[in-house]
Amino acid sequence: MILTLHTAKGGEGKTTAASNLAAVFARAGDLGVADRNLRVLLVGLDSQGCLARVFGIPREEIEPSLAPVFAGQLAVEDVIRDTYLAPELSIITCGRAMKTILKRMHHDPGASQRLRLALDAVREDFDLVVVDCAPALGLPFEMAMAAADAYVVPLSLDFLGVEGVRTMFDELQEEWEQHRFTCQLLGIAIQKADYRLGRHERLEAALREFYGQAIFDTTIRINTHVEEAQARGISVVDYAREIGRPSRGAQGFVALAGEILVRAIRRGLLPPSLRSTLPDPGDALLAVPA
Repeated sequence: MILTLHTAKGGEGKTTAASNLAAVFARAGDLGVADRNLRVLLVGLDSQGCLARVFGIPREEIEPSLAPVFAGQLAVEDVIRDTYLAPELSIITCGRAMKTILKRMHHDPGASQRLRLALDAVREDFDLVVVDCAPALGLPFEMAMAAADAYVVPLSLDFLGVEGVRTMFDELQEEWEQHRFTCQLLGIAIQKADYRLGRHERLEAALREFYGQAIFDTTIRINTHVEEAQARGISVVDYAREIGRPSRGAQGFVALAGEILVRAIRRGLLPPSLRSTLPDPGDALLAVPA
């Protein structure tokens, strides 16, 4: 399955969600989320290069990235690199070189299919491909949606985030009619919830009333461990193990990953055999020391 994470505006925690979910999927068997660890490819499609940096890859080492693949200079196999979670988790980076390539691709009527064609060459090597899409509509969005089987919308609990997701779904409808995308919405993932703020509880309640079951049951609560893990170039689950303490951030992403897998299996996007045999995968965290 190819899964895209997309938001209409920056600052919604899209890259944070993509990187941490990919790490949880790679450890899915160890964490009780699936019957085994999954082979995962994480793909950056945002020229800001943040995805590489949260995995500890310096700016000067982002290349070779996805850009030369789109330019026809390298095969996709040549730009896949290991992460610290190898062999389960690999990554394709994206950096500033993508901006130049995108300008050239705008004149290509088949540009929106470039990512799909590139990933078709390697998707059988992975259980799951996670695409971190740029936070805007445009060619990167079109490529991500054309390649994806499903997508998830990360959403932070602030006024602009809530307004942004409503605007995004209006714009998505127009894009769907124009490009005839076939990928499915798996759900909206609420992030950065701080229940010390009454307005966050009210916003979440309003969102759940409006979008209903489209919103995942799991809410990712604000947690300093998430940023601390990014600074170390590792996932929040691995950071929690490293410091030897439970982490709300780790618990949240493990639970969200489990929900994503369950919904994907129910939609026929992943084989039922991947489902964990544990009665409640959430209890496994969950492998994070108490």
